[in-house]
Amino acid sequence: MCAKFVENVCRTLPGFHANTGCDSNILELCKLNDEIESLINCIKKELYASDEKRRIYMDSIRGRVHTSNMFTRNALQVWKKAALKSLARTNHSITTKLKEERITWKNDMDLIKDQNTKEMDQLDRTISLLEAEAKNLIQTVVKKLESLEKNVHIDGFSNEDFRKMVRSHISTNKGSSERFEEEITEVKEGLVKNIKETETRLQTFKSDIETNMDSKIEDIKIDTQTTSLHAMENRKKQTTKSAKCGGCKSGRRRKKMTPDGEQEEKEVEILLPNTTIVTHCILKNDSQRFVKCFEDEEDAYKDTVAELINQRGEDGKSPLDLAATLGRGDISKELIQRGADVLAVNCQGYCAMHHAAAWGKLGVLKVLVEALSDLQQKNIHGERPRETALRYNKTECVDFLDWAEAKVDLQNFIKTTQETLADGEKVQGRLTKDDKNIITNTCKEKAEWVERTTDATTKDFITQKMALEEVINPIMQKLNEPPTERSEKR
Repeated sequence: MCAKFVENVCRTLPGFHANTGCDSNILELCKLNDEIESLINCIKKELYASDEKRRIYMDSIRGRVHTSNMFTRNALQVWKKAALKSLARTNHSITTKLKEERITWKNDMDLIKDQNTKEMDQLDRTISLLEAEAKNLIQTVVKKLESLEKNVHIDGFSNEDFRKMVRSHISTNKGSSERFEEEITEVKEGLVKNIKETETRLQTFKSDIETNMDSKIEDIKIDTQTTSLHAMENRKKQTTKSAKCGGCKSGRRRKKMTPDGEQEEKEVEILLPNTTIVTHCILKNDSQRFVKCFEDEEDAYKDTVAELINQRGEDGKSPLDLAATLGRGDISKELIQRGADVLAVNCQGYCAMHHAAAWGKLGVLKVLVEALSDLQQKNIHGERPRETALRYNKTECVDFLDWAEAKVDLQNFIKTTQETLADGEKVQGRLTKDDKNIITNTCKEKAEWVERTTDATTKDFITQKMALEEVINPIMQKLNEPPTERSEKR
């Protein structure tokens, strides 16, 4: 390449070699050219090696991405199978419960029909006996009159007159028998009418059961979806279940015969399966019936209803827990007024506020907060009602519980400060009269603000508490200091 380069230079610059008279310059140029070419080759090799490394690195990244996609796909398939199995088990349990409800409803219907059939058979037998006795009585009277016509002679009457008299008696008796038959016919018509009314009530009863059963299915489906989501998130299932609000068996009227032959109508109340009168009223959302148990002296449950207010069912729920789950605000108020314990918890630490927060029942939460329920109560998962509402995305309940907690914190701080100030042993010799007046007036002002302000926000309560602490805390720190010498001498 050096010779070629020299040749090119000589051709390009004629007389160059002759003029310079030195071959050393050309040799240096050749060496320089060789060094440049070697440097270019090194750069090319390094670029090639860098491209190779980058290709290998990209291949490794593609392999990792492919492996991650495979792992994600497998995990999704596993989760999908688990969810399908859970749904299948839930559908099976729903089907089983519906079958049991239908069997129970069918048995109740058969029982009602059998009772009505027995009563109708008894009435038919009574009517048949009355008809037979009436016919025998009429036949006896007619026979006696006919025998008198043949054998008895009455002075002053001819045989023809006597026959007329007898015929008049017979016609009179026949008229009374016809009236008796008309009365029997009226009784029969009344019985038929009552049978039709009973059948109408049975049809209404059936439609109510089917309607309420649909609502029960929806509640079970909601509970199923919630449980499936908990399983997908690898969290423990919540033990609360949707309350049974299925087919409602309303009271029915039975008609019985009194000794005077009149029909007496008496209403017989039938409770829902596996319920007490308290849970029955909650499921039917019938607060008037619940109040009647306490106020009506003749009510059948007046003596026992008070013992059932805090009695827990097979699922571990108290009546107040059930009312909170279903959002029964009016009945919750009545339960609390009648002695329901708002602080009671089940074996897993759930109180009524947890149930209301989980199902988003804001109205019941307000009732429980007004009843001084514990906002800090924790379940076995370490959740307060606020955390439970947050886990189920009940934002309105979360905001309300934050507001209630801020308000309660302010009220508790005022109350604690006033109680400390009222304790003479703690305060004596440590606080001056001016300090006591400042604390008293400030607490009174904040307490009046809480009662007067109806539209306060969470931020307002927090701000008021901070302002109160800025005034009171420096003064309350004096309680940690020893009393003055003057107080010791005294």
